[in-house]
Amino acid sequence: MKDNYPQKCPIFPDLVCPQGPKASQACTVRVSGDFDPVLYFKDHLIVHCAIHRNQERIAKETSQK
Repeated sequence: MKDNYPQKCPIFPDLVCPQGPKASQACTVRVSGDFDPVLYFKDHLIVHCAIHRNQERIAKETSQK
């Protein structure tokens, strides 16, 4: 069964994952495991991606005002 809704970011659940449902699912699995962005570089990349996407969204919303 296909999901008809976009996958969300596990760090910022109000953001749609721009990398698609597979990346969102992989990040969600990682975040629900032994997630530690200080210890694991891949976890740091997940946080960095989420922050970057959130900043893009804020900039877009600001420029539309």
